[in-house]
Amino acid sequence: MRERATAELEKVGGAAEATLRKALEEQPLSGQQLWGLRTVEVLEGVGSPQARRLLEALAEGAPEARLAREAKAVHAAQEQRGV
Repeated sequence: MRERATAELEKVGGAAEATLRKALEEQPLSGQQLWGLRTVEVLEGVGSPQARRLLEALAEGAPEARLAREAKAVHAAQEQRGV
């Protein structure tokens, strides 16, 4: 399982690692929180119109929620790149 997860993270690249490391620095995460962050990373990598709409919806969550903050940051970065 660990090898498969490592392989998937390598596919996504450094963005996933940076986001996950930042999240881990803030406070320990539950399995559900890690799943949420991984979902944001996958949606960023997919980059389809549907994925962007999902990121936008996640970004509208509670401002104090880590998942919403991460989704908002990714969505903003995509808008800057014109994706």
